[in-house]
Amino acid sequence: MLQHSHSSAFTYRAVWISDLRLGNRRCQAQRLLTFLQAMRCDTLYLLGSVVDFDSLERRAYWPQSHADVLRAIADKARSGCRVVYVPGTQEAEVLDRGALDSAGIEVCTQTVHQTRGGWRLWVTHGDQFADALSLTHFAALLGPLGDAGWARLDRWYQQARRWLGLSPRSLSVGPQQQDQAFAQAVLHQARRQGWMGVLCGGAHRPGLLQGQDGLYGNVGDWSHSCNVIVEREDGRLGLLRVAPPWQSPVDAVAVAQPVAA
Repeated sequence: MLQHSHSSAFTYRAVWISDLRLGNRRCQAQRLLTFLQAMRCDTLYLLGSVVDFDSLERRAYWPQSHADVLRAIADKARSGCRVVYVPGTQEAEVLDRGALDSAGIEVCTQTVHQTRGGWRLWVTHGDQFADALSLTHFAALLGPLGDAGWARLDRWYQQARRWLGLSPRSLSVGPQQQDQAFAQAVLHQARRQGWMGVLCGGAHRPGLLQGQDGLYGNVGDWSHSCNVIVEREDGRLGLLRVAPPWQSPVDAVAVAQPVAA
């Protein structure tokens, strides 16, 4: 098991995690708890669905590990870490803001983070762009089939329409195209507001890209991918997967180097 560490390997200026989904059996709470206890950061951003209220309404599920995650988050706030909760649009209506305030947790529907390199990045959950991602949740059910699975499904769909005597119509887009549409929509809105990029959740497929239109970071859904985005102490941003072996708790899969302002 990973031990607490004060080494620079586990210390960040900021950490972003999206869609923890406590109360859902797919939460992977123990892995999250180990990461929270091992790392230190100045600011922790929680992007939507910390608690999966819909799942809890259907079936009560609240093991000790899920309560321990909430306690670890509260401990971060008490120890001087700035904890910022950016809820999704529907979730914002049911939050107990008084309890969060008393725990020292800030709640805001959107905010801006400035990196050490001078990048001012819009921070939002991203579910307000659901139209651009309308088929992604269905596409996610294809799991490891990915784009190839979607292509087969598209062929079956067209064949079924022919059998029924209906006019041809394609599903037209797969998971990769849906993710691209989402990225374009959210990044366009960020630039319209004057920011240099965006860091968000709201998609199952994480990504971290730096292009001509700015910086786009999507941390993905923790319960699906166990990814986080971090800003290292030197200002570099990284998309990291929290995975065994615990001696090396995060493995970089993409890194962006912001340019100093």
